[in-house]
Amino acid sequence: MVSEYRALRATVLRLWSAAATEVTVHDLQDVTRFNEAVDQALAESLKLFVAEVDRARNLLLGVLGHDLRTPLATIVNCAHYRLRVRPEDTRDANTILRSAERTKVLVDDDVLVYTRKRLGVGVTVDPVPRQLDRFARDTVDELLAINPGRRGGLT
Repeated sequence: MVSEYRALRATVLRLWSAAATEVTVHDLQDVTRFNEAVDQALAESLKLFVAEVDRARNLLLGVLGHDLRTPLATIVNCAHYRLRVRPEDTRDANTILRSAERTKVLVDDDVLVYTRKRLGVGVTVDPVPRQLDRFARDTVDELLAINPGRRGGLT
């Protein structure tokens, strides 16, 4: 975007100087006003661009933070299940739980709080068609992973 403004400025000034037979004080004032107008347009464009990049980043962080919570809950539940099934072998499960808890704190306290402050109270939801059968199968599979003794599944 900046290079477009540079090209615009260079082209206009080149055409202006080629058309001028002699330069007056008014011409210098016009060139100054033109440069100031281009600088102002560039500054406003950059401000809008940076605001849009910030908004997109904050929205991405909000969605990412929200979507990380479900698989993280599955990991925690699987580790708790392992502790129940193999109480004598707690080292791996406890390590998983500690790591998951640290990750949960990062997601909840850092990412989600940051994005809520930056985006406001809510996140805009744009409904789109989804394959609910695939979603249901995946959800049941996650639930069965934490409850392997249960019967279930979708056919």
